[in-house]
Amino acid sequence: MSEVPSPCRNTCALDSARRVCRSCHRTIEEIVAWPRLDEAGKRAVWARLDALATK
Repeated sequence: MSEVPSPCRNTCALDSARRVCRSCHRTIEEIVAWPRLDEAGKRAVWARLDALATK
């Protein structure tokens, strides 16, 4: 299985009030944790982002 790609769009713009990136929509905690997350953790972040996109 290939590595789970980062959702980063290389256009960082943090919304400090909501504590998320306006570009990739990850929380600050998800951004910081990303390099240490296992494949399941990364897929969980993607699942949350996909759920946001369908709202």
